[in-house]
Amino acid sequence: MWKGPFQVVQIDTAVWMGSHPMIWVAELHHYGGNYYCFATFTNPKIIVDTVPLRYHVQRWV
Repeated sequence: MWKGPFQVVQIDTAVWMGSHPMIWVAELHHYGGNYYCFATFTNPKIIVDTVPLRYHVQRWV
């Protein structure tokens, strides 16, 4: 039985994530008796590259 809600992500404002990262494509997987959460984190304020006339490539991990 699930109970909650629970906070599953703790934001570290001292690193590249910043204070308001975008968190998306979260997945929860059961493996070996444990649950694992995978997600992509994006900081739209950090641009790592630009495609002319198209978009800015944001920092993500």
